[in-house]
Amino acid sequence: MKKFKNTPNIEHKVDGKSIWQSRSVAVVGTIMIRIGEEIFVLVSKRGKAALDEKGKWNLTCGYLDYDETIQEAIERELWEETGLDLDILRPNLIYSKLDQPWRIHSKPDANRQNVSCHFGCLAEVDKLPELSLENNEIEGEVESAIWLPIDDVNKYDWAFNHNEIISLFLSEILKEKLS
Repeated sequence: MKKFKNTPNIEHKVDGKSIWQSRSVAVVGTIMIRIGEEIFVLVSKRGKAALDEKGKWNLTCGYLDYDETIQEAIERELWEETGLDLDILRPNLIYSKLDQPWRIHSKPDANRQNVSCHFGCLAEVDKLPELSLENNEIEGEVESAIWLPIDDVNKYDWAFNHNEIISLFLSEILKEKLS
């Protein structure tokens, strides 16, 4: 008999419905803006109410909720954590991986065994869209949100190796543009 290394999901009955306890699905957004020759990436600083990695910088990320698609989840997380409405960028996209993830990470040795779906885009605009924390569902989860010049990425302390994700996404754009 073939053996697998796994832990079965657990079923919970809630109001007559089956709810399954399993690995969580996280969404991660790598949102970049180009103004002339300069590229900026949308990042946020984790606040005091964040579960972990407090005070570190990260790409916008969060969990898939019940009854939403992964695309809806990334749009919601961007709105909640930074105030960015992706609809304002759509007419200016020069590279987009917003309809399907450009990367899926599923190694169980990662943070809380999440399956992470990575979305991203590069838009060309005249000015940086304004950001806001007023939609943040959990007060204090996000301390600040900024458009970080891409040349400054290595000057920051990163949660979840998101600085590496930024580099991977830039490589993905270049690979696709050159092929």
